[in-house]
Amino acid sequence: MKQKCQGARDLWSQLDALRMGMNYSKEDTQKPQVLIDDCYGESHPGSFHLNELGYETMLGVHESGGRAVRHHVTDICDGWGQGHDGMNYILASREAIANMVEIHASVVPYDGAVLISSCDKSVPAHLIAAARLDMPLIHIPGGSMRPAPNMSTSDLGGLTAKLKKGEISVKQVEAHQQCGCPTAGACQFMGTASTMQCMSEALGMALPGSAIMPSTMSEIRRVARAAGHQAMYLANHKVKPEEVIRKPESATKKGSIAILKGNIAPDGAVIKYAACRADMHQHVGPAKVFNSEEDAQQAIIHNRVNPGDVLFIRYEGPKGSGAPEMLMTTDAIVYDNRLDGRVALITDGRFSGATSGPCVGHVSPEAADGGPIALVEDGDLIEMDVPARKLNIVGINGEHKTPEQIEVVMAERQAKWIRPDYSHRKGVYKQFTERAASLMAGAYTS
Repeated sequence: MKQKCQGARDLWSQLDALRMGMNYSKEDTQKPQVLIDDCYGESHPGSFHLNELGYETMLGVHESGGRAVRHHVTDICDGWGQGHDGMNYILASREAIANMVEIHASVVPYDGAVLISSCDKSVPAHLIAAARLDMPLIHIPGGSMRPAPNMSTSDLGGLTAKLKKGEISVKQVEAHQQCGCPTAGACQFMGTASTMQCMSEALGMALPGSAIMPSTMSEIRRVARAAGHQAMYLANHKVKPEEVIRKPESATKKGSIAILKGNIAPDGAVIKYAACRADMHQHVGPAKVFNSEEDAQQAIIHNRVNPGDVLFIRYEGPKGSGAPEMLMTTDAIVYDNRLDGRVALITDGRFSGATSGPCVGHVSPEAADGGPIALVEDGDLIEMDVPARKLNIVGINGEHKTPEQIEVVMAERQAKWIRPDYSHRKGVYKQFTERAASLMAGAYTS
């Protein structure tokens, strides 16, 4: 096959000279060039081992007659950002990773590419980059860490809430801290990371059976090497992602989520109803409104929330706070026997894949854009109707009202609403929060 970079090499002789400075042989410069871009780094266990998979992939490319070129853009972990402002950067990192992979793949023409990632934002970032790049490409899921003895990383959120309430000892938490993550790899439960790995395979972007393999076993290394061979096959036959991924209109429509709309979410909101008790699929309850996740969690910890309440956490959308996930709060609910499954949570932010219960996220328009969620007040009656796909305010101060009466009240509140001042922001956080689309649209940056 003819190299895609031949024109660049002919145009500027320094290109080959620079490659010779990286232990290329003269023969290497003539071979098909395959970009290997992974998320290796000491950023969290899900990426700590990816350098090894990148090495195996490189061997596969070389065995099939190509020359691999390795790049790295590490990701960051929701677990490190949980409960503080670090969480506000997590979704923005998805865009940054996708942008850097696109940059790596565009500085010189490559014949093919392999992307290697494990976790919540890195896998979507790589799939976004794959969709942008007009080149043969394959993804390698980074696999799952080994299970711990009767515990997993998912336990620590709820244990943190129990510790704050004084229900367990520090020693119990320390046991999970020391043993909950026994190896590198993605978290060992069906949360966002594992779901995204399965999504990559389901889309046809990863080899069959490669998602959530044990990260410490030899088989995942053999799969990485096989992916290197497959990358060369795709390059030789010029098979691109657009020929692999099925178009939405021809996809089989199955799932466990529903889109709710109404006077709270005119542009929609999302609920994972499969993780919600059936008796909460239709619910009317009083609103308790919080303008930050931290305030909501404190209310739960100090028993200021009751069964049947509908909690609102707002100003946490892409423009409000960078769209942090609400796992700290949902875990506090789940590990409270009085509230578990009996309290609804509605937010313009997002949720972890590990979230369970009647949780509605991605409410759009978000509060920072002046969406109706910004106008909800304590005591409003909220109706959540999953079968009818509705999410509405149906009462004021605990009394049911007609839709026309609700509309009048909302107009009065809208006239008094003042947008928060976000002028102090800077850097990548400012760029993301100013340019991000709604969560219902994917929170991409335009």
